[in-house]
Amino acid sequence: MIRKVLLAAFSLGLLFWAGSPGQAQAAERAIELRLVGLSQGYTRPLRATSERLGKVRGLKDVRAVSHRAGITRFTARTVLPDEEIARALGLKLLDAREGALLLAPAAASEAWRAEARLAILAIVEAIRERQQRHRRNMWDELPNLFPSEATTEQALKVLGLDPRMLDGRFFKIRDYHIEEEAGWNGTYKVWAGERYAPVPVGNLYDFDFSSNQGEEPDPKARFVGAKMNLNSWGGGFWWVDIHGSVLNGMEFERDATDPGSGKLAVQVGAERLATLLEAAARYRFKENVEKKSKDELHKGSFGNWQLKSELGLGDDYWDCMPFYNDNAFSLSWFKHEQTGHLHARVKALYPSHALHLDGDLDVDAAKAADFNFAKVPVRWTVGAESDVNVFEQRRTELSAGLKVLRDALFALQDPPPASNALSGKALCAALSLAEDKLKGTHFSAADYLLLPQMLGDWEIRAGSSATGGASWTLVSFSSKTDIRSYR
Repeated sequence: MIRKVLLAAFSLGLLFWAGSPGQAQAAERAIELRLVGLSQGYTRPLRATSERLGKVRGLKDVRAVSHRAGITRFTARTVLPDEEIARALGLKLLDAREGALLLAPAAASEAWRAEARLAILAIVEAIRERQQRHRRNMWDELPNLFPSEATTEQALKVLGLDPRMLDGRFFKIRDYHIEEEAGWNGTYKVWAGERYAPVPVGNLYDFDFSSNQGEEPDPKARFVGAKMNLNSWGGGFWWVDIHGSVLNGMEFERDATDPGSGKLAVQVGAERLATLLEAAARYRFKENVEKKSKDELHKGSFGNWQLKSELGLGDDYWDCMPFYNDNAFSLSWFKHEQTGHLHARVKALYPSHALHLDGDLDVDAAKAADFNFAKVPVRWTVGAESDVNVFEQRRTELSAGLKVLRDALFALQDPPPASNALSGKALCAALSLAEDKLKGTHFSAADYLLLPQMLGDWEIRAGSSATGGASWTLVSFSSKTDIRSYR
């Protein structure tokens, strides 16, 4: 009898514990999933992806929040620990704090930059909100927000932000910098890394007078940065690191057409570049310049009004808009190893940019020809394509290559290891595919990528904005179906 009473009391205690307010609910929590390094196919539309995530065991009430700066955000409720969520999604857990998980495919080597992007976005939004209160019309100058020589911690406190927000896994508060140039322009640089190393994006308000503008940026540089201009005439916000430049408002592809002339944008850019080289040749032999050494000649961005004035150039770059403006072009000088002649060199943007151009002109030969540039043409390292048909040929070839890879992937019984992106020989070996199956006029096996995604999906990718456009297919290996394609 006593045993029965004790058993009943124990059972009643279990029921009371399980039904107590907060006990059953304590295991469930609200989280934010921040997914980076994923295919664009998941964002088209976000609703479809949130529905797929909602079917993952242990996740419920999944809702799409936004896709910004390459970071796709969802809210959800779950009883799963952080690591189990990552395993359920087939992703790597990069960071977890304050109810938010930063997750990415194992092969997404640059995904850690998202930590800095989130912090930079919060800072620039706080700056924008505070400064806009002070401007009643376009002529109002903006006051300095921060004391002279303010530290990053002091600047954050002025903005009402907790400095602890910058104490992340990949970047600490000492890595962040906020530079202010108030007044009429209202320009702000917010960045993380060892040094400020921007790339030219062609924006009217984005300029760098340094001589190395137009050089290929280091893709491994530990730099994430943005620039904001609060000029009432225009301005805006844009990323200035090489990985973030593709996240700006509009990404041009190399087959873009100039709306005014109907020509390819790169052809219009090449015409402008040739004009700049011709002006540089004449400048070299001006009376007060001719005796100067190579290193004494003006160089750098054509956004520099002093350089434009010295070269006799006016405010005549508008015909290249919106694809180029003078901030996109940079001038340098070199001596030809064989002839010893001085050459002027102009680059548009940087080598991996979609609209990159690179040409030089023998200025000594131009003077000898009395500046008859028909006799001394521009020598192109990277010139403009002849017509749009070149890009159509590239896309057709890529489409056929993606189909070959898709069929080979679906023919496998088990998927390849999902720890690395596969390309070239490794790609062909993983898919038991002969390399010559991907050999074409414009591309080879080295130009194709197989990228692991989430939920066991894969993205097959080839091309880029610099070749006239990227083509990709996001597929489900488990169901052997296409999720989304772009060609």
